[in-house]
Amino acid sequence: MKRIVFSLFQPATLALIVLLWASAPASLLDKAWAITAASIATLAMVQALEFANERHAGWRQSPREFLTDLFYVILYYAVIVTVETKLADDPLASAKHALGITTAWAMHLPFVVQVALVVFLVEFGQYWMHRLMHNSFVWWTHAPHHHITQLNAAKGLVGNPLELFLVSLSVIALFDLPKNAVFLCVQRAHRRVGLRSCQCSLRASALVRVRLHDGRGPQPAPFGRLQRNPLQLRQCVTALRSPVRYVS
Repeated sequence: MKRIVFSLFQPATLALIVLLWASAPASLLDKAWAITAASIATLAMVQALEFANERHAGWRQSPREFLTDLFYVILYYAVIVTVETKLADDPLASAKHALGITTAWAMHLPFVVQVALVVFLVEFGQYWMHRLMHNSFVWWTHAPHHHITQLNAAKGLVGNPLELFLVSLSVIALFDLPKNAVFLCVQRAHRRVGLRSCQCSLRASALVRVRLHDGRGPQPAPFGRLQRNPLQLRQCVTALRSPVRYVS
């Protein structure tokens, strides 16, 4: 039974997120705290899974690590999201209005197409921002992320504050899109970040990849390739079992 529950957790939570925002009343969408509360609840739920079905006891969070992660979670939702709104989203929306740019057609798209559009805009921007961080002078903002050697659900929000600001940037403000489509994609993204870095033993799909981290940058490798190279796999597991550390 436990195996079935954890194998269905990922698709079930995605379905619940879709259902929540697809049927959300306007009164909820107008609450400034709604998406923040939903995203934090999702992160907390994934974090709690680590106590119910942890992958390795040796990777369990220490009290100090938990407080460190909590600091970054609060920093992100209380400060970085606000700064991004004031310095990026609001000026972009003002420029759109001043230039007379209209995208009213987006409000008439089917809901599933609106969601797909938001996902594309967010994922496309984050992909190229990530590549920029790995191949330009802004690598220093991203480097601390690659010195984290012990993962859990909150580690996706642990890093240089400037990096967290940069990867949160998007051009969604240029489009007239309903809040529920945007909120659905935001919560979906935070769910994915938590699941990707959590140390809960979930029945993952064949698309799962293991990423090795070192001071030079990421070394992505399919899990099958690691299985064929026992030494490399052992080095990866040894690194993940180590405490969280940051190298200057």
